[in-house]
Amino acid sequence: MEQLQSERKQKVVLFNDYLSTIALSPNGDTMAVSAACFDSNIQANIYIIDCYSFKVTKTLKFHVKGVQAMQFSEVGNYLVSVSNFKESTVAVWDYVNGNLLSTSYTVNKINGLKIKEKTSAEFQLEFITAGGDQVILWSLKRDNELIHSDIFVKPKKGISIEISAVDLVEKDKRIYAFCGTTDGELIMVDLNTFEVDSRFQLTNQEIIQIFANNLTRKALITSIDAKIYHWDYNIKRVKIKDENAPEAVFKLECPVTTLTLDDESTEGLAGLMDGGIAYLNFKEKLLTKLVGAPSHDNPIVKVRSINDEIFATIHSLGGIKLWGTTTGEELTNYYFSGLNCTDLIFDESRDRIFAFFDKDQVKVLSIDDFMSVKTLQEVEAFSQPGEKADYVIQNVKAEEEEDVFFYFTLTNNGLLYTTQFSENDEVNFIEVFEQDKKDASGAFLTVSNTFKTLAIAYNDAFVQIFRYKRGSDPYPSLYLLDEWQMMDDPHGELGQKEDILSRFNREVYGKVVKVFY
Repeated sequence: MEQLQSERKQKVVLFNDYLSTIALSPNGDTMAVSAACFDSNIQANIYIIDCYSFKVTKTLKFHVKGVQAMQFSEVGNYLVSVSNFKESTVAVWDYVNGNLLSTSYTVNKINGLKIKEKTSAEFQLEFITAGGDQVILWSLKRDNELIHSDIFVKPKKGISIEISAVDLVEKDKRIYAFCGTTDGELIMVDLNTFEVDSRFQLTNQEIIQIFANNLTRKALITSIDAKIYHWDYNIKRVKIKDENAPEAVFKLECPVTTLTLDDESTEGLAGLMDGGIAYLNFKEKLLTKLVGAPSHDNPIVKVRSINDEIFATIHSLGGIKLWGTTTGEELTNYYFSGLNCTDLIFDESRDRIFAFFDKDQVKVLSIDDFMSVKTLQEVEAFSQPGEKADYVIQNVKAEEEEDVFFYFTLTNNGLLYTTQFSENDEVNFIEVFEQDKKDASGAFLTVSNTFKTLAIAYNDAFVQIFRYKRGSDPYPSLYLLDEWQMMDDPHGELGQKEDILSRFNREVYGKVVKVFY
């Protein structure tokens, strides 16, 4: 447990139990943790912890086989707990005083629990549980009697059904149990009519969790296929159809088992099945893994130096990782859904990284605040209809007098730009060197500031040498100095001269030759 304040306080609380689940009260003052299996006294305890003193204030004893899920109520001092499949019991607690108010049991195992935000006037508390082919609406009466209504979901095509996740969706005074199954089906159960309202086959993999936000009318769904799906149910009728089906917004390296989101469901933290923790930003479609083992199937394709303390790697799956230079520690990583990073530029004057992607997009990352991400205007594509779109694959920095800096930018189709970056985070592609388009993937750029030259070595062993000159314009102009196919001629025409160009040969041509030999 850790209090993330200006003065950080951390405390490790040890238990003589294997722990299964954790719940935090709405005000953040109290935490409940539960045992996964029974102890030597044949008891699966629930421990109530004060989040400020880090002390266990109450130990709740009822379940005997293990606790599957718990939730605090928004109003009142209620804690609801349900046991695992070996027991299938339900308990309602006054957790402040440590009193067990009521209990019951089910025939089916319980996989999901959700407390209603608003309770009917005749009851103290209402909540639902789900598991097997059953959704149960529970009501705690004023005399602490726990009553329930059962809703059975018919299987499709004779196949048995197992509800694996559930949440409550509220709209227009109607309440639905939004269920997911082990075979990837979504089912909407109307709790007013006690009937199945709609069904939709989202995937063929198990639905792990459903998180509905009734303020924003948005829901997130996680599944065993390691995807996070988004569903906007701000529609006339809450019914899942092909035209308003949930869409996948993230594909992770392993499944998400739990999510904690802000009030507007725009960002939050995800707990991963491999034990890792990831930061998610749904507005920017950003994924950053904060804790977890590195992936071995995501090799590095580029390395870029950021400053003396940090370097960056670009990976084959399109993500970015920042590392500590002296420690080799992974500081953070970025993955933007649907985008593959192609190159990075670091602006040391403002401690910002410009990240280029394969869909004509540029993002600005801050090394002072790893969570700060800004999307710039889309890069203008110069491709004609039917042609492969241009996107930036590599940048190289050139220096001019009076600390004037600019970059040469190469696209995948071989277009060459002079580029500058403004203080207000704008990317200015100032001038393009017109030439026939060619595949530049894997090309290598190098600059000689001494001789004001730019060399490009393409992956087919074709080489171009450019001279750049600023003249009266505020930006440099490029003109082609030499080009050749290294397989036919390893030097080029200009490289044959051995008098005053000897230094030029060694610095410019030597760098190019090292790429291939």
